[in-house]
This record gives sequence, structure tokens and C-alpha cells, in this order.
Amino acid sequence: MHRTHLAKMSAKQTSEVINEAIIKKTMVTVDLAQRNRDGQILAPITGRITGWVANQIVVNKKAIYIEEIYAIKRIK
Repeated sequence: MHRTHLAKMSAKQTSEVINEAIIKKTMVTVDLAQRNRDGQILAPITGRITGWVANQIVVNKKAIYIEEIYAIKRIK
């Protein structure tokens, strides 16, 4: 199954969504810029941001480097 990314976000847009999600304690969906060996887009990671250290956020106990985020969307 082929999936498509959310629209590519700038670093500023990404930071704004992360900050708002942390403050409002809302869930997010994160699209990563990485692809698997077959060139397919990886499944998004969905959950609450439970931590933010330097250049990483933690969603569902998975550390994600901010520079690897293609797009992030708050789930209301």
C-alpha cells in the first residue's frame, strides 16, 4: 500500500506544532522523512508528546529527531 506524506513543513512550523501540542496536551501524528528499503514512506507515529530533549521529541516511547520530521499534525 502506498501512502503519501502530509504537506512538508518548515522547521518553524514543526516547532510551533510541537510547542502547541505539549502545552495543550493533544495527540499528534508524525510523518518521518525516512523511507524503508523499498522506498515506501514509513507509517506515521501517532500519540502524545511525552518528552522533548534538545533535538528530539518522544512520542509513544519512541525518540524522534526533529530534523527527521517531514510533517507533524495535532489531532484535536
